[in-house]
Amino acid sequence: HRHSHPRSRGHISSNLIYPPLLSQSQTVVVGGLWNCQSAVRKADFISALASHYSFDFLALTETWISPQNTATPAALSSAYTFSHSPRESGRGGGTAMGLLCPLSTIRMKNSSPAPWLSDVLQNNRRELRSAERKWKKSQLDTALISYFTLLPKFSLDVTSAKTSFYKEQL
Repeated sequence: HRHSHPRSRGHISSNLIYPPLLSQSQTVVVGGLWNCQSAVRKADFISALASHYSFDFLALTETWISPQNTATPAALSSAYTFSHSPRESGRGGGTAMGLLCPLSTIRMKNSSPAPWLSDVLQNNRRELRSAERKWKKSQLDTALISYFTLLPKFSLDVTSAKTSFYKEQL
């Protein structure tokens, strides 16, 4: 059951930093950042919010827009430029940026994995990172031993994969 009003969170004003102004400028940029927790169900509201406040930009977190969902990005890009980076795996997540003002945008490509990084190595890397997280969380010697058992083999496999790949390139 969700609360009908947002939770109030305390803040300490003395911790806030106000950057100094470099010069007096007539340019005003109005923007917003919102953890929308599913843009999928709120596309109309998001567009109305951006329009109502005359935002120049609106950044959204936790959009929950899957790569297969084309309807929500289409709805959000009807009035402005829309860029979205879905979470590659797992549930939730994803960030989006809507630009309402006449700014030029450059779409950045996600960097592809290293050409020598095979599916097997990616799975081994996930297993190694999982072992590392378990150790950091538990601080148990057995978890540390598990991590240190996986680390040298993974390092050797990476070196071998790089060597093989680059030898073929020459």
